[in-house]
Amino acid sequence: MSTVNDVQFYINDTFFCLTEFRPEESLLDYIRSTGLKGVKGGCREGGCGACSVLATYYHPFYKKILSESIATCLIPLAKADGMVFTTSEGLGSVRGQLHPIQKALVENRGSQCGYCTPGFVVTLADYFDKPEHIKPENGEKHTDKDKKRILKDIEETLDGNLCRCTGYRGILNSAAVVIEHLDDPKVKEQLGESSPLHRARNHASELSHRASVSLTYLSPKNVSLSYGRTKPNPFSSQVWIRPVSLDELLKTRQEHPHADFASGCSEVGLQMVQHRQKKEQIDITHVPELHLLSLSERDVRGLDASSTDLQIPSLTSLADIPPTPLSSAQSFIMGSAATLAHTIDYADEIIKKNPFLPAARTFRGISSIAHVFSSYHIRKVATAVANISLSSPVSDMLPPLYALNTGVVCESSKTGRRVVPLPVFHVGNRRTDLHNDEVVTHLYIPITRPREYYRCYKQTRRQEDDISIANASFRFFLRPPTQEEKNTDSEDGSISFPRITEAMMAFGGMSWKVVSAPKTIAFLTNNGKGDRRFTRDVINEALTYLLEDLPLTPNAPGGQIRYRRTLCLSHLFKFFLETAQEIVHTHKNAPQDMEREWDDSVIAGVSTQFDDREATTSLYEHSPVTKGSEDYTVPKETKIVGQNVPHLQARVQTTGETLYAMDTEVNGKLYAAVVASTKGHAKIVSVDASEAVKVPGVVKYVSLSDVKGSNAIGPTIHDEECFAKEEVTCVGQVIGVIVAESDELAHVAATLVKVEYEDLPVINTIDDAIAADSYFTVPIEHTKGDLEKGFAESDRIFEGEIRMAGQIHVTLETQNTICIPGEDGSMEVIAATQNPSLTQRLVAKVIGTDHSNVHVIAKRIGGAFGGKESRSCYLSCAAAVAAQAVNRPVHIVLNRTEDMEQAGGRHPWLVRYKIGVKNDGKFVALDCNQYSNGGNTIDLSQGIMNRAVVHADNTYFFPHIRSYGRVCKTHRASNTAFRGFGAPQGCTIMELIVERVSREMNLDSIKLREMNFYKDDDRTHFGQEIMDCTIPKMWKNLLESSDYEKRRKEADEFNAKHKYIKRGLGVSTLKFGVSFESRFLNQANALVHLHQDGSVRLCHGGLEMGQGIHTKMAQIAAEVLGCDISQVHVADTSTDTCCNTSPTAASSGSDLNGMAVSVACHNLLDQLKPTMDANPGKTLAEIARIAYLNRVPLSARGHYATPTLAEGHPFAYFVFGGSVGEVEINTLNGNTKVIRVDAVYDCGKSLNPHLDIGQIEGAIVMGIGYYLLEEPFVGPDGKLINSNIGFYKIPGISNIPLELNVTLLRDSSNKFNSIFSSKAVGEPPLILSGSAYLAALDAIDAAKREHSKDSGPLLDRSVMHIPATNERVRMLIEDPMAKMTEQASVPLTTIPT
Repeated sequence: MSTVNDVQFYINDTFFCLTEFRPEESLLDYIRSTGLKGVKGGCREGGCGACSVLATYYHPFYKKILSESIATCLIPLAKADGMVFTTSEGLGSVRGQLHPIQKALVENRGSQCGYCTPGFVVTLADYFDKPEHIKPENGEKHTDKDKKRILKDIEETLDGNLCRCTGYRGILNSAAVVIEHLDDPKVKEQLGESSPLHRARNHASELSHRASVSLTYLSPKNVSLSYGRTKPNPFSSQVWIRPVSLDELLKTRQEHPHADFASGCSEVGLQMVQHRQKKEQIDITHVPELHLLSLSERDVRGLDASSTDLQIPSLTSLADIPPTPLSSAQSFIMGSAATLAHTIDYADEIIKKNPFLPAARTFRGISSIAHVFSSYHIRKVATAVANISLSSPVSDMLPPLYALNTGVVCESSKTGRRVVPLPVFHVGNRRTDLHNDEVVTHLYIPITRPREYYRCYKQTRRQEDDISIANASFRFFLRPPTQEEKNTDSEDGSISFPRITEAMMAFGGMSWKVVSAPKTIAFLTNNGKGDRRFTRDVINEALTYLLEDLPLTPNAPGGQIRYRRTLCLSHLFKFFLETAQEIVHTHKNAPQDMEREWDDSVIAGVSTQFDDREATTSLYEHSPVTKGSEDYTVPKETKIVGQNVPHLQARVQTTGETLYAMDTEVNGKLYAAVVASTKGHAKIVSVDASEAVKVPGVVKYVSLSDVKGSNAIGPTIHDEECFAKEEVTCVGQVIGVIVAESDELAHVAATLVKVEYEDLPVINTIDDAIAADSYFTVPIEHTKGDLEKGFAESDRIFEGEIRMAGQIHVTLETQNTICIPGEDGSMEVIAATQNPSLTQRLVAKVIGTDHSNVHVIAKRIGGAFGGKESRSCYLSCAAAVAAQAVNRPVHIVLNRTEDMEQAGGRHPWLVRYKIGVKNDGKFVALDCNQYSNGGNTIDLSQGIMNRAVVHADNTYFFPHIRSYGRVCKTHRASNTAFRGFGAPQGCTIMELIVERVSREMNLDSIKLREMNFYKDDDRTHFGQEIMDCTIPKMWKNLLESSDYEKRRKEADEFNAKHKYIKRGLGVSTLKFGVSFESRFLNQANALVHLHQDGSVRLCHGGLEMGQGIHTKMAQIAAEVLGCDISQVHVADTSTDTCCNTSPTAASSGSDLNGMAVSVACHNLLDQLKPTMDANPGKTLAEIARIAYLNRVPLSARGHYATPTLAEGHPFAYFVFGGSVGEVEINTLNGNTKVIRVDAVYDCGKSLNPHLDIGQIEGAIVMGIGYYLLEEPFVGPDGKLINSNIGFYKIPGISNIPLELNVTLLRDSSNKFNSIFSSKAVGEPPLILSGSAYLAALDAIDAAKREHSKDSGPLLDRSVMHIPATNERVRMLIEDPMAKMTEQASVPLTTIPT
């Protein structure tokens, strides 16, 4: 076999052959360097799918061409050899033909900001490319059953793709459209021979010979860092070796005893991204023998670490595997390079063919865990052997294989082969028994015998692509009772029970290594006597031993102490119930010719151990296909406004051809990386950047001394420093930046800057701040009536506390900005910002120039949600100072961790309230005190608190009310705007109070709400009258369309029939004031140019960040001018075309800019009126030409300022909405599934129903994250602990409602003179997700009743916490297992406010 040192591959149809390259460079970075920007670095840990491409290649074991979507951020360039990569640009182009999935996404609101869209396109194209996926089950035409199966498969396939905008509904609708047209000949052709993937397979065939070529790559001495310039390689030297046979692999291992093994690279790739990889890597994926998946008659039970007689067939091709029937198999051989995806396919096929055979239990257990291992993209390349070799205490695959006592085959060319039982092989965290000259070649996995039962459990925060909190695997071998034992079980022996002869347990997440439970096993097996009965009583008693086996100290790493211990008890109990149910089910349903494992007496006995109410798996845990509906009207009086015009940028977003700030290339561009504080509060003693600037390719360290203007920045009060001067006040604060030739190099060099600190006291939480009297500015307070009188008149008074966690934006495009120095001290800024004018002012301030000398361009944003309204500015300022200092363009790109640590998020919140109520439920008085954790600077926190204070009443009228708020000053990264801007916190208060009052006073919550709703002409506590109140109409529509009363009864009936699965219903409403509360911001300007061909160029101050503002502005311009929308082109937002703009925020973007566009267009028509009057019947193009010849101006400006705003009247109008949420909880683990959400929202006359519904769907799913899932963990120094996508979980496909029904309130308008009578939609719908939270509380109440004779409310609602994570749900049930884990020194995890 030949050995070469080049790498050959295709990207789309372009061939590459590289001889000088860094083997550890990520494939993502290389593809982007070729100009293909559709692949995005959303997380760089394989967790978001934004970097996905299709890899097509020849497989050396399967001897055929395979293709799969992979995460390029974790694939080293050395792995690219022999592969063909197809990107979204390669699947379709706006200059040519779109792929069917791209076309569907465009037409079905499947793309909003577009940053994640290419990844979804690739993953979906991968699925549709495989005939076995989309082939009809019977016949040539697809039935409804086929379509549902395909759509369900797609939902599971997308488990590794994240979207923060759409709520996934539009994406799934798009997939459903393609499925509906699978029988269309044109679509068949587009998915078949005319598909770019057909060409990819041809290219892969051309490169197939590379599969048998041995490779050795060495890092080059010099590297090209940017624009053709070369420098000495500043990165660590790397060796990459790819053997192509087992003998060659063993020889390579002898020569490189300290090398790491690389297979799927999900771990090696992560190490390379973080620059902590070993110097040498051996790629094992081209060794055919290691891909073996086979059954064997060899029994490996009883083998120990000294065993050397294990024979493994030397098979190098799938065709070589001899058939072994499952009925005679003793072991399952798994090669160390066999991917989890192939393992799942193999296991599932065995299960499908042999569902009742005892041996199938092994495969069912392994498959169940492999299915939830990471994500689709990772399972395609990752291997079980690599996972167990990492030996992590939270490994997914270790406990399942540990419990089976799997044999690990270790082989050396020097010492031969040995088999090591996995419990011996697994020494501890990242420590194994593998010798330096050995290779793990295979696993020998014992197959379950008759009467041997095996199950695996994994508990995570999010169902898919998540790290285990506590996982467990159990294997029990049971025997039939003797006749004597039968007689002791019952008088006549007709009811008897199995005996436990063997028990094996493996727990992950409970120690520094995977552990067993020796005391529990000894009890269950009666110290090996094997005469203990398999009954509920025995298992319940075993739980006490299990607690002794699994101790956790109060400060154990990972936290969640009580929850983890409770989970392990629940896992064992669940294993018992499910095994008992399996015993009975198999006996009753197995084929008649299959030998029964148990006699009738045992079946009778086991049947007594559970009842019909004890299903342990939610009906929706393996959920059906999700669905949604929409209800709206399209206006007849307008032709373009109000119509479902697709997002104008969706076409280029689906093809990946659209560019974001992240993608901008500028000649001579340098990169900068932030040198950030690692302390929450400290004096800066010294900063030493000498080692960093010595690195080849590093240009300069930039800090405070380089600031030519003012170092003081901030959106409202300039209390923030561009570069820390003497003191740091949060982790992540900018001390300086390292400027270098590449982003990677800048980040590596930044770690070499040494900062010496002197620690100062840290104020971390709201409680800390209150105790220290640490606040920003003055309190905010609004009052109405006489509070003292109100409480005196009340029949009942309730006091309580609500704590709400923060929320991280997790925009797929991280914060980034490019600053380009110009002549005369000017600066051009290309930024991912919602606020170009603020960016302009602050950049001018720090570089010491006029505002007009700074030009800010914001092309589009890859997600914002408030996070880029003000927090983008500090980065632009730092980049501008750096660009000025080196006189070259500088691009700062925060990586995911930096973005999450530095850029802030939604404020943590504390509420203390007192409410007075009449006996009939009428609200009398409310005293509401709110505190937010503002962080280290004021930023926008005062405005956010003000909005929360004025929304504390929500939709409910109080004659007497005091609403008070204070922003706490702490040593956390400054918190900032987030979708809703304080309104979610404010509105949620009253919804929780209403539920508490209704339950504690035994009042119907529906009627309680109705009697307290606002009505027209009621006055709020801040003085504004309620006008155009659509609450009654919305409410009636909501209750009817959601079938609330019927579903309330159905939920109660369901709960009566199910012990461990409970359903709950919740109802919530919203009132949201629309306008900036700073009056001066309520203005906008626009510029319209009419060209002589009749086309229109439109400039306005709004930012396109997925909400479709450019589309709506084009609709307005086309409607007013009377032209086709295809003639309207929207320019990038720029301070040169529209200056002094307000941020695109507060849900006012379309309101303000739409009116400005309308004014501009009407001004243009006024200018053209004489020409039009003189030339009736002419087209716009003809009018434009005539006007030009007559020297009539063809450009016009428009300016709009919201009228009526004044003290006591801060809002132009209110929007109203309501929702009914239904959830199902699993009381054994706390998992919560949102079954259904019905939302009714008053949009007025929608400018574009499809775009508005997409906004509502996305907001609701983001709100599900806020109320049920997302939980930032903050350390004592204020540092965000879960600062990456691997640990901080935003909603994925599995978190969306199984049914989401959205109604835009019919026959609605806007009595305020808004643009075409529309109402705002961007932020308010997030609040509607609160109904799912209330539903979870309702389900918890139902669960608590299982353990109490009290029929009333059992959940203490006087102190409430948001979010209701699975931990909180599980522990609030307070069942006997939860109570067993109570420890005085270990409280339930609290919300980190």
